[in-house]
Amino acid sequence: MMYKELNPWIILNNGKKLSVQASRTHHSEPRNNAGPYSEVELSFSGEVPRYVMPYKNDTVFSYVPVQLVEKLIIDNGGIKEGALPPFNPLDWEKEEQYFIWADPANLGTTFTLVTLSELKEQFQKEESVDANGLAFSFESWVDDLIVVHGAASITGYQYNQIKDMYFK
Repeated sequence: MMYKELNPWIILNNGKKLSVQASRTHHSEPRNNAGPYSEVELSFSGEVPRYVMPYKNDTVFSYVPVQLVEKLIIDNGGIKEGALPPFNPLDWEKEEQYFIWADPANLGTTFTLVTLSELKEQFQKEESVDANGLAFSFESWVDDLIVVHGAASITGYQYNQIKDMYFK
């Protein structure tokens, strides 16, 4: 088996470091040594943004869409030194997003597993104003829902595993 040499750490303009790895032995898509890659394995020095947390896997972040890596780089001032592996972005924003939260009314013994599409459907059925009668967006409604319920963003893989384990 041929191993690909590790990519060097990328130094960002704010001084933080980013490791972006992709090969047949990393949590990347495709799992080959050539790329181009739509998902990569990521390590980051510093506080990790919430949008990357669903990909946490022990000490690295696995199968992170390259669009999120690009956002992380932009949010940290761009690349000062280093280079990324070849990227092939997919239209990931059209992919489903998944959430889970425990039900506090049942002492956390039951939980809700929901998709962003289901939340959007519910939002359209409800009145889209806050307690003061001010209109709010779907995005702020979802953010409030996540905070109130202590919801966690999960990956499609985690969603399907939980669904298979508890709902079949």
